[in-house]
Amino acid sequence: MNPIRWFSRGLLELLVPPCCHFCAIGIFEPRTQFCAACELALLGDVAPTCSRCAATLGPHLAPVTDCSLCRGHSLAFEGVCRLGEYDGKLREAVLMLKDGWNETLAEVLGRSLAPRIQAAWPGEPLTAVVPIPLHWWRRFRRGYNQSAAIAHGAAEILGVPVASWLRRRKATAPQYSLSATARKENVKDAFEVCSPSVTGAKILLIDDVLTTGSTCHEAARCLLAAGADSVKVAVLARAGD
Repeated sequence: MNPIRWFSRGLLELLVPPCCHFCAIGIFEPRTQFCAACELALLGDVAPTCSRCAATLGPHLAPVTDCSLCRGHSLAFEGVCRLGEYDGKLREAVLMLKDGWNETLAEVLGRSLAPRIQAAWPGEPLTAVVPIPLHWWRRFRRGYNQSAAIAHGAAEILGVPVASWLRRRKATAPQYSLSATARKENVKDAFEVCSPSVTGAKILLIDDVLTTGSTCHEAARCLLAAGADSVKVAVLARAGD
């Protein structure tokens, strides 16, 4: 961990009594990130998922490498793992990350996501963790990039560096307001690679939410075109198409 980040976190834990990072209720175990109720709601997802797009499968189905939602669709990334469905408290948490300064919560959720990544691709080496970038104006207005904060939290546990190898070339409209077809067009040519280090790299792409996969597909396509060896995706939440 960055020494300054490590020192700041230690000082904060010393000065402020430990509390749940989501609901702020006091907790007695300093190393616990959430209270029992929030931990179950945020991290308790055990539903079988499609390994290609992370969509929830039926309760009696085994995990598959593609599903009815992604079968036949071109996706540049190799697979997706998630923390849970975009619902309930996890949805609330994701929305909190988009509204104001919630970098600490984003990092905590990123650290919680790391074991899911390790379980999804056990033993597979990663060169770098790359967050989906925000356009500079949106980042300025928000104060930080939530995907970058999630990436730093996950990378801390994974022992892999975070690399800002992607730049957003244009300010795109929010994806949630668009149809599936419009989403693809909205992010077309939205990214560019800004480092030669991507050549031959095995990349873990990080975002907060995946819906149709258009944003991560375009980012992965850009990275592969620049010479990346492979791109996998990890997100906090998987929303319905």
